[in-house]
Amino acid sequence: MLVGDRIKCWANTILDTQPTLSPTTLLFTSLAALCLYVLISGLFFSPTRHIPGPSAARFTDLYFYYRILHGSLGSDLVKLHTKYGILSFCSFWSAYR
Repeated sequence: MLVGDRIKCWANTILDTQPTLSPTTLLFTSLAALCLYVLISGLFFSPTRHIPGPSAARFTDLYFYYRILHGSLGSDLVKLHTKYGILSFCSFWSAYR
């Protein structure tokens, strides 16, 4: 048996034993990787990581829209300023002074 035949036999053995990826598994793995990327980039590599504020506001705009829908954004901004100082996060795209 030649070396090339041994490698082909070994490769076929390995490839036959591995399960195939279903589209659902690939989708959920991709979404988990995206969430992990957003979390790591927001925590460690964001240029605004030094600005204090709610942790939910650091990654998404959902905190901002939640406060707008409940009509408490104005009072929450005052609370954020008293808690964190003159500059604080309110949404992913904006920090208020």
